[in-house]
Amino acid sequence: MPPADALDVAAIRLQGLLPVHSPSLDLRQGFLRRAVLSPSGLRFIGNGVDWDLSPDLPPEALEFVLVAVDAFLDLLKERGAGALVIGRDSRPTGALLLALAARLLRARGIEVRCADLAPVPQVMAACRLSEAGGFLYFTASHNPPGHNGLKLGLADGAVLEGTLARRLIETVKREYLEGRRAALLWSEIRTSPREPSGEKTGEFRERARRLYESFAFEALAGANAASLRNRLNDFFAPRAPAIVMDMNGSSRLLGPDLDLLRGIGLRVELLGGEPGIFEHAIVPEGASLEPCRRRMQELLDRGEPVLLGLVPDCDGDRGNLILPVGGKARPLAAQETFLLACLAEVSARREAGFAGLLAVAANDATSLRADRLLAPFAARVFRAETGEGSVLAKARELREQGWLVPLSGEGSNGGNILHPSSVRDPLMTLLSLLRWLAAGTAARFLAQRGRCPSREHELEEALALLPAGRTTDAFEPEALLPLPRIEHEVLKTRYERDLRAHFENERGFWLAAGIAALRFVNYEGPRAVPGPGNRTPPGRGGLGIELLDASENARGFLWMRGSGTEPVFRLMADWDGTDATYAALLKLHRELIERAARG
Repeated sequence: MPPADALDVAAIRLQGLLPVHSPSLDLRQGFLRRAVLSPSGLRFIGNGVDWDLSPDLPPEALEFVLVAVDAFLDLLKERGAGALVIGRDSRPTGALLLALAARLLRARGIEVRCADLAPVPQVMAACRLSEAGGFLYFTASHNPPGHNGLKLGLADGAVLEGTLARRLIETVKREYLEGRRAALLWSEIRTSPREPSGEKTGEFRERARRLYESFAFEALAGANAASLRNRLNDFFAPRAPAIVMDMNGSSRLLGPDLDLLRGIGLRVELLGGEPGIFEHAIVPEGASLEPCRRRMQELLDRGEPVLLGLVPDCDGDRGNLILPVGGKARPLAAQETFLLACLAEVSARREAGFAGLLAVAANDATSLRADRLLAPFAARVFRAETGEGSVLAKARELREQGWLVPLSGEGSNGGNILHPSSVRDPLMTLLSLLRWLAAGTAARFLAQRGRCPSREHELEEALALLPAGRTTDAFEPEALLPLPRIEHEVLKTRYERDLRAHFENERGFWLAAGIAALRFVNYEGPRAVPGPGNRTPPGRGGLGIELLDASENARGFLWMRGSGTEPVFRLMADWDGTDATYAALLKLHRELIERAARG
């Protein structure tokens, strides 16, 4: 647990950092140029250095946060919202920002429910279950520890819907640069109450933790939550296989994860167990999975039973898996993590006898392997623009139309949202897979396909049955393209022009790959809009180009979108054929985007 006086210490330090005057316009303009503001969150580099571990921030950063929080309070006021749940991840500037927000909220007479240092799914669940008016959480997600920012949401415990978030962002940018609102806010918080002693904060933190743990089981089993706990324990306790968790200082250390997993008969091997001490990059991809993989391999080499490994990010809403495969610890690609979750949830619904409309809502960068995986279950994949808000909006839309949507998520980052949760959550993903195993659904699914492995190899065998294909991982070098400042609509229009010209002039290239036609799709919030063109200004959504064979079946796609969390363009290719064709498609895709950026 964090020290009981952590916020008191931050509040005292804050008092000495409050400026007498608002920062200059030049400082504010420079700060805003470095910030990345999107519906996914408002993020900035605190002191201008990625791995800066100072707990303090310059006045222009504090002022930006003040203006953003105040604009959010105006939005809540429109809805008659009451109490606000606030929290932070484990990066070094979080306590200071939480103390700043608490000062402003108390000055406005708003009831503050402070969860303090906690995983963001816990804060969002506590918001919903304690009937608060909204939540405010300080994080920069997977960005380095010198960054920070805000995630904001309403009483439903979900992040702000895209249209509302964009409206808020425009207000914040305008009023931050004007400076008048900030001058009033500085004066207001200088005389506002300080953060109270840790006892009250500690009480709500524990309440939030209990609410979240109960919610996780109830989301999976409803009124049978206690029965599910018992079934999991009966299944796992006799062998007590290990789960290796590299928390890497994550806020998930303050969640119920470790006690919960040990309570159902699993043995937890913990790495990175001190909050805020980051042994490697925060993003749970690539090299960040290596410490967990090595520890798993040591256990496997000693002949110990190992179920899987898990590495979460800093705010705890993402986590990728490592599985034992052929006696070797193998990190899964993010898309594979998502596919396993889809398989577990959809197969369980069909085995239970549900015969109605069944679907998964996914982001636009989710591999078409998901469609091929779910087709035998008569289940469909519907895509929306990347971002939790857009994917959740698509899931809500489908439910209103009569579809059962047990799972939403983002295949490109392995982020899974199990209904009725409203946030990506690696603990829920893990519990979903554990339930799939303990209920025997996994064993029966495998047996129907001629495979009857021992219990400890069921996930490995399920992984082997996933559809083949290649998909660019979101954090490999080829997937990120730093670009000069350019209007997204301009870049996409040029790209479409050049891609269509290449398709017409280089027919041999495309026919050799079995590609007979291209289909352009723009993803804007929950909508998929046919292209080319036909975008809503400023054209910042995702652009997908489906690659169709002679029977108009999609063999794969090309995709691009300006990142909502980093100053880069993201791109990827998805293909169900040879590695050579995949590589050629990705190379062409990247070259055409670079050409479009040059004009």
